[in-house]
Amino acid sequence: MMHMRKNVHRYSSVLVGVGSAIGFGVVFIVCVFFCITPTFGHAVIFIGNNNVPFSVEVAQTRQARAQGLMRRKTLCHRCGMLFVFSQRTRHSFWMKNTPLSLDIFWIDDGRIVEITEHATPMSTEVIIPSKEALQVLELPAGSAARYDISVGDIVHIEYTEMSKEKIL
Repeated sequence: MMHMRKNVHRYSSVLVGVGSAIGFGVVFIVCVFFCITPTFGHAVIFIGNNNVPFSVEVAQTRQARAQGLMRRKTLCHRCGMLFVFSQRTRHSFWMKNTPLSLDIFWIDDGRIVEITEHATPMSTEVIIPSKEALQVLELPAGSAARYDISVGDIVHIEYTEMSKEKIL
């Protein structure tokens, strides 16, 4: 009987340890998902003389901008991501961990100032624009040609309430 109690005690200690580890794991995963995963705002962007509308996620924090469209395998033909920065500079991008080919548009003062078409998926080559901008828009590759978007086109952005919060 004494031998059985020692085993029960030993097994209960192991179960408590395993239960604690599982509990910690669940808390960790929930925290990573809700505390660390970047959140994105939303906006509708109208581009050019035709006012072509695009539904975009707005990367409005450093973490969201760093994540961008990485690991996304699909993107609807009129969807994309808008990166909003607090400083006007030559914001560089790369396609690391991004399996989609994208057209990248640099926007400043409500106009497209530069375009890179068909950025190479998964590339670590840095794409450095020649112009400064406050915003950068990523759309599916071929969007510039498909919707006749060119440098100088007017860009109008309508942010949702969520996106109107302070840009960090």
